[in-house]
Amino acid sequence: MNWRPINFKGETFDFCPENRILRLRIREPYKVAGRKHGWHPPIGFSINKEALLYALDRGCKIWVTIGTSNKTYEIEAKTWWEFVQKHKSFEEHNGVTLCVIQWSDDYFTRVENPD
Repeated sequence: MNWRPINFKGETFDFCPENRILRLRIREPYKVAGRKHGWHPPIGFSINKEALLYALDRGCKIWVTIGTSNKTYEIEAKTWWEFVQKHKSFEEHNGVTLCVIQWSDDYFTRVENPD
């Protein structure tokens, strides 16, 4: 794939315009998100709101690649946005609004051989 870097509020993502994929790399899942937002299981992922709105506007899929394991999961930007709207799971960190979603097989599918 033809990835190019794109920056939102100081955070760099990979974007593949041909396939309409925005890739987010995280060190580890947000393990206590559920306690804060009231869902179980408690694990979640968060994305910069500007990046999510960018992906939503372009009808993108979002790939979340986790840590050094390189496990990658896919979700539609629309699904992520609908979840955070419904659950009001927005958080502010260092002047950046994050959109937090619950980790679930209902939302995410594994991407095999993502590159």
